[in-house]
Amino acid sequence: MFWNLGMSAQDTGVACQQAFNYKVEKNEYGSYVLQVKPYVKAPCGHPVSDMEKKNKLWGVLVCYTVDGQQKVKRQDMTYDIKTKGFYQTYLSYSEDSPVSDVQLFYFDASKDSSTYPEKSCSFFNRK
Repeated sequence: MFWNLGMSAQDTGVACQQAFNYKVEKNEYGSYVLQVKPYVKAPCGHPVSDMEKKNKLWGVLVCYTVDGQQKVKRQDMTYDIKTKGFYQTYLSYSEDSPVSDVQLFYFDASKDSSTYPEKSCSFFNRK
């Protein structure tokens, strides 16, 4: 298990990149699970109370490796953060498929979808 404070892959603004932290851990069934939590009251400049006005506020692009194969997910975290206080997704459903090289990029999902990051890992492995 590990926690990582806001991972910045591109220079897209501090409001989103430094608003969340995450951990990856195995659950009781051996699946690898990613959990993202905001650690500020207004991630990406949107307080949780804004959820009443908009359906989409906080997004995440997840790049990771499973069994040496690169994977990518682009997800809206808003509903889960509003209702549970965190966002959770499975990265691998088996302990025989280890997960590594997890990198996250947070974005403001309240903006037009044309501004969302491309669903690719073009920044993967950049320092």
